[in-house]
Amino acid sequence: VEKETVEAVTETVAASVDSASVATSAKGATTAAKKECSFDSTAVPSHDKLIISEVAWMGSSINPRHEWIELQNISDDNLNISGWQVLDSDEKVKITFSKGTFIEPHGFFLLKRGDESLPQIKADYVYSGGLENEGDGLRLFDPNCSLVDEIIANPTWPAGVASPKYLSSER
Repeated sequence: VEKETVEAVTETVAASVDSASVATSAKGATTAAKKECSFDSTAVPSHDKLIISEVAWMGSSINPRHEWIELQNISDDNLNISGWQVLDSDEKVKITFSKGTFIEPHGFFLLKRGDESLPQIKADYVYSGGLENEGDGLRLFDPNCSLVDEIIANPTWPAGVASPKYLSSER
């Protein structure tokens, strides 16, 4: 089979699969297309394996930009979160975990906003964008964009206090 024919067939097959499918290149390597989730899901969260365990939506007394999010693996197994996504309601916070990202059984995973947030604590992931103090929310999706967990500020966050105490929203 000529190289051009193999490449043409591969391109045709790859073009016909959706973003959740897997395509095989002419050299035999498998690649997965990234699926884009949307905050506008009407699904009920499954609360399966991973939850949003704590959110510092208000920042800190030092800086309101010192926001952070904590995820918890509630399963008894190492959890591969490659391709999982965390989105806020206007998708200014849009996090997709890269290949090879794992959380140990019953372990925690810290996401912080920017490098300046919590400088004394090493984050597992640094994100950009920010959370609103009202009318916002976070949703956690698995790699298939199935809703796993959420916390919604409608109109306010269900827990946590801004100035002057700055207490996070914790489950």
